[in-house]
Amino acid sequence: MTRTFSVVIPLYNSGSYVRRCLSSVEAQTLRPHEVIVVDDGSTDGSAELVAEEFPQIVLIRQENQGVAAARNRGIAQASSDWIAFLDSDDYWFANHLQELAQIRSDFGDAKLVSTAFCRWIEGQETPLAKPRTRSRRIDYFREAAFDIGIVCSSSAAAAKEQLDKVGAFPAFGSGEDLACWAALALDEPVAVSDAVTAVYVQHPTSAMALQTAQPLPNRVAPEATYDQVGPSTAVAARALATGPHLASSSDISLYVDSRINSAIRHALLTDDRSRVDALQRLRTQPFRSEYWTLHVAERLPNWLLQQYRRARRRANHLER
Repeated sequence: MTRTFSVVIPLYNSGSYVRRCLSSVEAQTLRPHEVIVVDDGSTDGSAELVAEEFPQIVLIRQENQGVAAARNRGIAQASSDWIAFLDSDDYWFANHLQELAQIRSDFGDAKLVSTAFCRWIEGQETPLAKPRTRSRRIDYFREAAFDIGIVCSSSAAAAKEQLDKVGAFPAFGSGEDLACWAALALDEPVAVSDAVTAVYVQHPTSAMALQTAQPLPNRVAPEATYDQVGPSTAVAARALATGPHLASSSDISLYVDSRINSAIRHALLTDDRSRVDALQRLRTQPFRSEYWTLHVAERLPNWLLQQYRRARRRANHLER
């Protein structure tokens, strides 16, 4: 069986980055079966650049519908059994697809695989690839509870059959990739490698940069629901109600509470006590020892909580 991939790349106004992205795909030591770029209504000439400089690539154009719709369009077009994902402002090292293929070979039952990735801010020292020291099958929900980036949209690949089965990427403003990984991981094995083969580029218009540059939004009303916390939280919470699944209920529960706790941190940073109270009621367990520092922070008096907020902002590490 072939171990190559269809590569799906959503594109929206990435004219400054897409050339590097596509060049990194062309440089792969394991050639992809096909490369599909879905232009989601770009207005900066990105699609024209792709058509002119990369004529061998399949280019699909659609009106702006969001990254989830663009990825889903590419999946529907793909003719390979496996889809590798890459965002148009990120890029791969030359061994990325080879490493994904090796993970598939090591863990033949896995339907979601991922290498490791590094974050890079342009202007800093150029990152380097890092070879693997190990690959492993993981309990996705347990590991993602502590490292939400254990699977990244520019380092992951998934079996097309399973993507079709779970509906691929749901249409949300953010977090649609996490919802997809969660839906896949409920009933399918997940395997990862610690080889760094993908680069997540942080720049002034990247999604992460825009999130951290803006004031925290009032995203959760006092009558909080799992959907308001995030799409992956809703997927996992529904799974607890409908189980059983391949993933253990204890791991899924831990994941749900980790996402709720992330939202509680945001509420504490914006001094919204009513949201904290509403989110606390959504927890599957009132207290988890893994998050004892947050439980302490929730009970701080206002004057001490202000010091907590300052410390969190200085750390500039707002968990998602």
